[in-house]
Amino acid sequence: MIKGSLIRTKQIVFDVTSSCNLKCAYCSQGELYGNIEGKNSKNVNTHSAINLLKYIFDLKRKNNETKLTICFMAVNHY
Repeated sequence: MIKGSLIRTKQIVFDVTSSCNLKCAYCSQGELYGNIEGKNSKNVNTHSAINLLKYIFDLKRKNNETKLTICFMAVNHY
């Protein structure tokens, strides 16, 4: 069941860091947060992310599924 879901996956979103300071001029969420101090800064484990993508690409290729969108985000978590 899990492999089937991974094969049909159309999009993967990586939350690459929680070190975002919400100060970018184009940030749509910056105004929603008053205090960004004291958060736990964590970064995605690159090795694990690459292994996950290789696994999914291999499953998709074996099952003639070819499309996968990969998004990268930096989101603040409290």
